[in-house]
Amino acid sequence: MNYREILARQLEEILEKQEEIIINDNLAKVCRELDHFSKKIVKCLEDNVDLPEVDKERIQELNDEYNANIKKYRDLKNSNI
Repeated sequence: MNYREILARQLEEILEKQEEIIINDNLAKVCRELDHFSKKIVKCLEDNVDLPEVDKERIQELNDEYNANIKKYRDLKNSNI
């Protein structure tokens, strides 16, 4: 196998994984933002106050986005079997 064939094969493998890379990137972004909210939640619990409604809504949006990306990942993996 010459270098062109090797490079073509490597490019093909990368392109096959591109959708998985996008899903993983989305999950990482969601998790980072959710981590930010964990500090706010701890503070609310310490102060015995409720979390602002806008934060509750955003957390729900993030949870929904997380679940949608997990479903995409599972569907992607099931289609590659």
